[in-house]
Amino acid sequence: MAANDNGPSASHDPAGGLLNTLTGSLQQGRELLSGVAEVAALESRLAALSLAQMLALAVVAALLACSAWGLLLAALAVALARVGIPWLWLLPAMAVLNAALTWWAVCRLRALGADLGFNTTRELLRTMPANLSTSEPDHEKPPATAA
Repeated sequence: MAANDNGPSASHDPAGGLLNTLTGSLQQGRELLSGVAEVAALESRLAALSLAQMLALAVVAALLACSAWGLLLAALAVALARVGIPWLWLLPAMAVLNAALTWWAVCRLRALGADLGFNTTRELLRTMPANLSTSEPDHEKPPATAA
């Protein structure tokens, strides 16, 4: 026998080769899952930072829109004052215009908010057990006859 020959069991052992293959596959699977988990963690951090920036920019945009709206109302008031309408009437008129538009926006928001409840889906889910118990399975229905 040669010095490096350990016999037939070491070189042709199918159980040892299968065990090595399974061990290697498990290790690769763990490495893959670890990599996916790391990518998911990094992307969730990026998403959180992006969301924070989006919220900050939304606040900035809202403030800029409010200042633009105020300037637009002021320009309208100045234009109407030049036509001859007294300031005593213009300022309350601008306040009423602003309040009316605010009321419309709030009413519209409330109407849109009703769509957030998934009312039809909830009703379907609520009545689903009753619908399932009263309906016949397809395989028990009599076949349609040809006319």
